[in-house]
Amino acid sequence: MTFKEALKRGLIGFPIGIFISTTISVITSILIRGYTGDNFSAAAPDFIQAAGSELNAVILQYFLSGVLGFSFAVASLIYEIDSWSITKQTVVHFLFTAGVFFPISYICHWFSFSQFVVSFVIFAVIYFLIWVIQYKYWKKKVKELNDKLAGK
Repeated sequence: MTFKEALKRGLIGFPIGIFISTTISVITSILIRGYTGDNFSAAAPDFIQAAGSELNAVILQYFLSGVLGFSFAVASLIYEIDSWSITKQTVVHFLFTAGVFFPISYICHWFSFSQFVVSFVIFAVIYFLIWVIQYKYWKKKVKELNDKLAGK
């Protein structure tokens, strides 16, 4: 893992984080506030109030969403440290991504402090499900490669 590779991945992840955040804002506005065209909110109402204006909230959320995407993309490099066990990689990746996601989520008012535990459990469950799917997928790929090498 080099600094150049981390920067490259992070720069790819930055706009992806913004895209995901914006998509969630649109979906949330439609599902929670109703699809009337007048009820779109690019940021959480509490965050808009805390930021002083909707524009301030959107700019800050835009940047922080990019930081989140950058961080998640860079964190993928953890799985390329071959000297670490899959358990160590997973624990470090989880702690790193949670350590970035939750402060940003709190700052942007994506959930309240009282919802922290529920949000953390949801994050952990989603993380675990994605990890299991990836693990099974790569285990199958490795088996297929081993079978090809063995001439089966």
